[in-house]
Amino acid sequence: MAEEPIKKKAWYEIIAILTPFIIGICVTGLGTYFTQVYNFRQLQINQLNLLDKFKDSLLSEDADKRTFAYESFVTLGYESLAVKMIVINKDSAGRSVIQEIKST
Repeated sequence: MAEEPIKKKAWYEIIAILTPFIIGICVTGLGTYFTQVYNFRQLQINQLNLLDKFKDSLLSEDADKRTFAYESFVTLGYESLAVKMIVINKDSAGRSVIQEIKST
């Protein structure tokens, strides 16, 4: 039995074989990217909703209400947002919250 020489495939056959693989990778990559963007936007919407719910407490004259609102932000994982609001407003009611964030 004589061995047949291995025939080299033409370039268009190689492309035809690789095309489904390449398309699958592209679709998966785009899906992952858009999922990340969507999730980031949802987090931003959640922050805005939280601000809306606590706006009365944040604008209150009562320091205890403002402290409660800041601590709520920290508890829900929005430490940086709480710190930004405290610094922008130069609110002395938020000192304990900032010290708590620094200690953790």
